Order: sequence, then structure tokens, then C-alpha cells
Amino acid sequence: MPAQRGRQGRSRQKRAASDASEREQLLSLLLKEAMRQEEPALSEGVPARWRLDLPAVTLTTRGAELSGGCLLRLLEAFEGLQLVAASPRSLPLLQACVMLSRGKYRGLLTRPGEGSHLTLEGKVDPAQPVLFVHDAIGEGSELEDFVSRLEQSGLRVEGGVCLVRSGYEGAFSRLRSRGIPVFALYDTEELSARMPGGAPRALNPGRVLPPHEVTSEKAPEGLQPVELARQVIAEALRSGKLLRPPRRLAGRYSGPGGVWVSVYSKDAPHELLAHNGFWNFPEEKAPALAIAVSQAAFLAARQLTRVSPEPLATLERSAISVTFCAALEPCEVAQLDSERHGLVVRSRERPYLVGGAPPRMPGISNAWQQLEHARTLDARLLPTEPFTLYRYSLQEVVEPGLPPEPSRVESKPPVEASPKTLGESVSRLTPPLCKFLLRHLGATARYEPSSDAIHQGLDTARLAHQAWALARAHRKLGPAPLGEGARTLLTALTSDLVFDDTEHVWIRADEGASISQVALVLLALLETGEDMATAQTLAATLWSRMGVHGRFSCYLEPAADGDPWQDSMPGQALLALARAAQENVHAADAAKLAQAWRFYRHRFRYKRHWDQVSWLTQAAVAWWHVDRDAEAARLAFEICDWALTYQSETTGAFLNDHQPDAPGATTALYLEALAAGAELAAGLRDRTRQQRYLDACARGVSFLDTLVIQEREAALLPNPRHALGGVRSSLERSEVQVESVQHALLALLALRR
Repeated sequence: MPAQRGRQGRSRQKRAASDASEREQLLSLLLKEAMRQEEPALSEGVPARWRLDLPAVTLTTRGAELSGGCLLRLLEAFEGLQLVAASPRSLPLLQACVMLSRGKYRGLLTRPGEGSHLTLEGKVDPAQPVLFVHDAIGEGSELEDFVSRLEQSGLRVEGGVCLVRSGYEGAFSRLRSRGIPVFALYDTEELSARMPGGAPRALNPGRVLPPHEVTSEKAPEGLQPVELARQVIAEALRSGKLLRPPRRLAGRYSGPGGVWVSVYSKDAPHELLAHNGFWNFPEEKAPALAIAVSQAAFLAARQLTRVSPEPLATLERSAISVTFCAALEPCEVAQLDSERHGLVVRSRERPYLVGGAPPRMPGISNAWQQLEHARTLDARLLPTEPFTLYRYSLQEVVEPGLPPEPSRVESKPPVEASPKTLGESVSRLTPPLCKFLLRHLGATARYEPSSDAIHQGLDTARLAHQAWALARAHRKLGPAPLGEGARTLLTALTSDLVFDDTEHVWIRADEGASISQVALVLLALLETGEDMATAQTLAATLWSRMGVHGRFSCYLEPAADGDPWQDSMPGQALLALARAAQENVHAADAAKLAQAWRFYRHRFRYKRHWDQVSWLTQAAVAWWHVDRDAEAARLAFEICDWALTYQSETTGAFLNDHQPDAPGATTALYLEALAAGAELAAGLRDRTRQQRYLDACARGVSFLDTLVIQEREAALLPNPRHALGGVRSSLERSEVQVESVQHALLALLALRR
């Protein structure tokens, strides 16, 4: 085996070297034959004086061969085997890919059809996804329109590849935000940088100083960092020159992650007049400390001239601090702590876009807000733009006699939660949640414990979810009132059914009949073990809503069937169908199921949403129990592992944007997924993963414990009887959403041993 692994490793290295060689050969050919000098400056997104003439390469034997070979390697990321050219100029690339694939891929041709549809030619399989091949993606919407017309013609577009993209922003990122991944071989920046007069963009622009002169005299040796910073700023304000830095500073300091200089008002410490510097990323060599302080101070001086009409006078009235950042440590969202660490966000697509946020920043109350500030306000990344995250600790030096900046006051490490076993917490919290639901059975949607205000109007889907939660609690715990409550709700839900044109059964709902209500009522019926005839008809309805690509039509009325519903309702339907198959209520349709997994696995990977986490994981685990499908198991673990990268190591809560005041009660949804994942890991005898998931559940339940209204707060409440067992929306908002109580109860039930 070691010898075989060695041969495989050498084979991969050899192939990687060959891939790199072909890519470089094609790049040289493009630079020589496809770049045309031209005025005016812009064509197909190439800046300056160059125009990109791709057919000059793709219509040659060697160009087609190299292009096809390189694109084939990008296509390996997809499952689809049907290729379509996105434009007439892309046809040579399509033909090259088909020819070089040795029968793996087949091509399709398109021409205008009726309305917005396309007429397809070639051996078309509507049930299989298609991939587009394109030569260049720019700012325009032509490619997006083409993809939309393919979809309107009944095809599922899995993704696509192209030779050259004109930047990340534009059609490239817009397609990715739609869940359609696109992979490009080159960026126009790479091409233009290799042409005469071109230069690559600085990947860390913060370290690039604006044009300047350096003074002939040097700053004195042995200055304190703040003394050097003040002298550099003063010189820059007087002469515009950078004071030549000394060789050494007084004191012992370290700033391998970067250096920042701040100027703030002595009279109003919260008034930050200038704050500038730079980061050093792990792959970069940090400058000598005295040089770093001088450069950061010079940048701060330039900033001060823009905000003050009399910068020298302002400097005299100001205080200065120098912040030294420890080495930037790559991390996950879970490892953030806004009280102890600063963070840096860097785009993976446009690495020159960088943003940061220090610890204890004014107006920032938790790690998610800190991240969002750095990502959206400072780095200005697009909503779905991938990024690399770093954290750092800091050391700050202030001028003698002055306090540190309020935003940088060192905090104590967070207090760890008291150690409690998961089983004890589950046993203690489950009964009050059950009692809360029984007290607010059916009608209550929201409850405000501070004012004892009950807000009614629970919609039909949440009512069905409540029935399932109570039925499951009755099946696991036994008390009769739980079963009676579930049956009361089910009687109301199934007393007035709706039939569609194909005689399939739906649950009547003011918000519109959907597969959500059908799936949740089915789950509740299966828990009670009663009325299996209705359960069978509901399962048939769910199977009937799967399309040829595996996508569910979520609403009875097509006009209500928007894309956002694809994140939650299909997972509910798949879970209900798995339980129906387990109970022998309705047999599985293996072909439809395979298509559904293909569709929703792709959606999770390329259009992730937190609504998918709970339902899709539970569904995958339930189907594994039915058919032992290894792909379903891998998907469940993939979702759980991703979710864990957002669970705070400090609090156990999940840091995301799933609710506006996160972290909060939505943590219960993800615990449902992790509990299912732990169950799956146990079934596969993966003890390490099982324990990791259970440890995460223990931390999450500890956080939920802080949200559950308990006897410890009874003296503060106007009506403890109504409030006890409610789950607050967040640490900042006391309102109880009854649906959150239901999810918390289901998570706890799944964790009972």
C-alpha cells in the first residue's frame, strides 16, 4: 500500500506539472496572437490599449488543442456530460472539448426558438444537466440571458467554463450568486500585466506607499514607537516627505501581522481623526519594525491632511497610538472573538480587497457584527464573494499619560460555561418546553414575556410543525397531554383537505397550499401512527411534485413558487418521504430520489443558505436509514462540517445572518442537524465524528440554556406561568417565537439517549 500511494502521489504531481505547462503554453499563445493593440482602450474588459481577439487562437489547431485540454480539466468539477456553446465564437472550444474527451462529453447546438425558448440540436437528455462553454465573460448580461433561456427551455444548467474572464464583478459573480458556478482559466488582468507596459496589481495595496521623497536626515535612534510616529507625521505635514527611519526603537515590540498608527482627539477620545497602516499576510516578509512604524505614520499623515484644514495644529491637539499586530492566523468564523481578537478579511477572488476590524470596536456587540463590518463596509466584498479570514491579537502603545483608545481596552478572556453533561441539560430543559407549547397550543405565534402579551396568528405550516413536535415528544416521552395536543392539531389540519387537478391532496392554508404543510402533517401522522391512509395520499402528493431534474415545485399555485422556498421546503419533503418509506407507508421512487439528491446537493454547494442546514441534513440521514446511500451520508456530513465552522468556540452559538440579531434561537435548527449527524456517525461507527458532533451539541445546548425562560427569572416576570419554557429570540431580544420553541424541543428530543 505505501508503494501504491507513492506511485499515485507521483502521478498526481506529474499531471499537475503537465497541466501547468499547457496553461503556460496557451497563455504565451494568447499573448502573442490574440492581444491586439488598439485605441480606444476598452474591449471585452481588457484595459489600456489592448483588445482580445480569441478566435485568432481558438480557430487554430494548436490553440484549439491547448484550449480544449485546459477547459476539460476545469469541467472535471461538474457531473454533467452535455456541453453547449454560449456563443458562436465559443463553438471551436465546444468542438475541441468534445473531440479531446474521447467520448465522455457530447455537444449540443442552440438556435432561437419560440419566444424566449431555444431550439436544441444534438442528442439531448432533458433529465441530465448541461454545461456551457464560453470564450470570454465580461460585464454584459448576454451570458446570463443565454443561461436563463436554457432554463426556460427545460434544461438545468449546472455551471460552465470559460477561457478568460474580465474581473470577478460582473456576469461572472452574478452567475455564481444564482448558484451557477463558473470557472475561468485566465483573468484579463493576468493577460494585460504580461504585455509591454503592463504590471501586475499589488495584492496587498496597503503596503504600497504613494509617491514620495525621503528626507536626508534620519530620525534619532532609540525612540519610542509613538515618538517616532509623531515625528514622521509632523515631517510629512510640513514637507510632504517621509522621515528616514532609524534602525531601532526603544522597548520590545513585535508586529509580524502589521502596524497601524492612530491619531485621535485628546478632548474626545472617541473621535478618531486618522487611522492608517497595513497588514502583513503570512506569505509576506514583514519590514523592520522602525520602517513599519514610519510607513504607517506617513499614511496616517496623508489621511490627516484630507480631514483637517490645519493638520499641524490638529496634530498638536491630538494623541497618537501605535498598534502592533501579532502574526495573522488563518481561522474560521467559529474561532472569532470580538472581545479578544481583531480580524482581517481578504477576498479569494480579488485578493487586493482587504478589510479589518479591531477587538472591542465601538458599536460592535459580537463577532458576527465584527465580521460583517470588515467584510462589507471595509473590504466592500460582494454578498457571495468567497474570502479568507484571519484573526490576530494586538499590542498597543500610547503616548505617556494618555489612556489607550477606548476601542482597544484589553478585555478579560470570556468566562467558560459551567460544565454540565449534555444528558442532564436535555433532561432539564425538555419538560418546560413541552409545557410551554401545551399552554400556547395552536393559536400563539409570538409571546412577549416582559409584558405578558400574546400575539396570535400561527400560520398553517408552523401549526403543522407544532403538531409534529408534540407528536414526536409524546412518542419519546409518553405523557398523554402531548399526544392529545398533537391529535387536536392534526384533526383541524386534516379536516378540510384540498385536491388539485391530478387528485393529489393538499392542506388548506390561508398563506397558500405548499409542500411544507403536506410534509409536516405527514411527519406528525407518522409519529402518531394514526390515519395511515391520509399519510399515504400526502406522500403521493410529495412524490408528484418532483420535476425531471429533481427540483420540487413547492406551491400548489405556480405564481407563489419562488426560488427562496427551495432552501427549506424540499428538505422537509425529503425527510417526510424518508419516514414514510421507513414506515412502509409509501415506497420510494429511486430514480426521482437520485435526481433530487443531485439537484439539492449542487444547490447546497453553490447556493448555500442556512435554511438548508437543518432539513437537508435530517433528510439525508433519514434516507441513509432507508437505503444506506453513501452519497446521502457524505452530504449530511458535508453540511454538518460546514455548519460547525460557524459555531462560536466561545459561546456555542452559531454566528451567521440567519436572524437579524444573531446569535440567537436559530441555533436550535442547527442542533437538529448536528444531532442527526451524530446519529449517522454512530450508525457508521465513526466514533470520532460522533463525539465531535455531540460536543458541539453540548456547547449549543449550553447557549440555548441562556435563552430558555426558567424559574430563575420567575420573580422578574408579570406572568411566569405563561413565560416559563419559552425560548427568547436572542440575547438582545426577549420576544418568544413559538416556532423557536418547537425547533428547540425537536433538537433536545433528538439528543435524548
